[in-house]
Amino acid sequence: MKFTRIALPVLAAALMSPTASAAEETWKSIGTGTFRENFLHNWYIYSDFPEVEVEVMESEQTPGRYRIMNPYSNYPDFIGSPGCLEGEWYITVDASDPVHCYIETSKTGYIAGDGQMLIVGSVADDYYNNRYGDWVLADEENVCGKLVDGAITFPPMALLASLWEYDQAWTDDIQYARCDQKGMFRLKLPGAPDLDITGNLLGINDEQTHLNFEIALGKSVEKARVAIVERDKAESAVEGIVNGTILSEEISESGNVAVPYTGDGFYTLFVVPYYEGTPRTAYRRDMEISFDTSVWRKAGTATYKERLISDCGELIPVGFIFKKYDYEVEVEESVERPGYIRLVDPYGPAWPLTGGYKYDDSRRWYIYIDATNPDEVVLEHAAGLGVDITYGRMEVWSKADRCFNDPNYFFHGREDAISQGFFGSFVNDEITFPKNSLCFKVAEINPNTWYETNSRGEFSVKFAPGQIYGKQSGIESVTVDSNDAPVEYFRIDGTQVSADRLVPGVYIVRQGKNVSKTIIR
Repeated sequence: MKFTRIALPVLAAALMSPTASAAEETWKSIGTGTFRENFLHNWYIYSDFPEVEVEVMESEQTPGRYRIMNPYSNYPDFIGSPGCLEGEWYITVDASDPVHCYIETSKTGYIAGDGQMLIVGSVADDYYNNRYGDWVLADEENVCGKLVDGAITFPPMALLASLWEYDQAWTDDIQYARCDQKGMFRLKLPGAPDLDITGNLLGINDEQTHLNFEIALGKSVEKARVAIVERDKAESAVEGIVNGTILSEEISESGNVAVPYTGDGFYTLFVVPYYEGTPRTAYRRDMEISFDTSVWRKAGTATYKERLISDCGELIPVGFIFKKYDYEVEVEESVERPGYIRLVDPYGPAWPLTGGYKYDDSRRWYIYIDATNPDEVVLEHAAGLGVDITYGRMEVWSKADRCFNDPNYFFHGREDAISQGFFGSFVNDEITFPKNSLCFKVAEINPNTWYETNSRGEFSVKFAPGQIYGKQSGIESVTVDSNDAPVEYFRIDGTQVSADRLVPGVYIVRQGKNVSKTIIR
């Protein structure tokens, strides 16, 4: 688990009065539950979300009101002890109305540093108990938690967190930041059934007829139905899966499941669990299926030196500081335009920092780089990277491409791009850009301003020799008649295979400038 402290400002604020416990309210222990927190992500980055055992108490006056006792005492040492004060600390969760759950202002006992204690709460509590006295706005904004099958969860960005100088007097004007960007908070009450499900796409079979998914079922799941549905039909899909009008695969244990592949597009994976003989809340995961290699060739992976977010020099003075990482990313190359490439999900799971932020994995996110002219490489406008580091949507663009496609830019055309030294280059199997020739924008910092990035000129995408078919700067091209050129075979993932070692499956065939797909049976 990675644990890194970062400097982030409070991005949203709410004024809340602390909710005082009624003197007559008493509590009883109901056993051990499990607690998964997502408050500290406003200040720290984890690569996962640990779930720990906690004692749970229930109000003797109001059934459904719970306390998570000493919530951080069982967390790993670098999160909990010695960061937790001794004594009795708790988070109060009111689930007396199962569809309007909220977290009251709670002192957690966790010391985040500099004598500051983590204070938590929820938007629903603020709306209902402090502001309006009803659930109208809370329902409209979808900020209430739900109690389903013994587990209390909240929608993304419905919780609040703050740091309070605990040795100072409590005040009513503490500022809170919205948190739980991924909606990962969960309290499982003692005795709750284990209905957890995960589903991951493993890939496609060699014949490209079925998609393979790895499905893990919780121990309380009696059986499950697995289906993949076009996303525009997903809203009514569960009913169809249950009544059989939508084709599904029934499983009774964890394992791999094959579902028919009908083509690329946007789909939703559904796994409907059954417990005590009835279907329960379905697991769903939106995704973009992309296996057709007739347009984009799978070119394997390349080493990506991330310097778009981490090297934005103009924003460093205001605290926009992120560690630099070099890591492997998937790469695809245009079949019709060799040298025109795209980085696949460069800020998805491959990026070491993604685990701490909200990432939209319902589709693939790309950065397109046109290196068809190796001396005039451009990084095209990417209107989103998929990741929200609490600053809102991020965009990137190269100054060279802005010269051609940004009417508001003060440089225009190829001559300006050359004279200003904006173009990148493709040399020695590596794409690089000059210092400050790339641009970065974030919605909540300044939606109308592009900031210079790659301030040290370290951004690069490094390939293996011959991995990209496009020509490179300084390498003379040799014209070869396609009919006389040797025939080369590549797997779908871009790795080359000797012609005498082919096994049944789908291959990309290259002969000279001609590229095609074939099936070996």
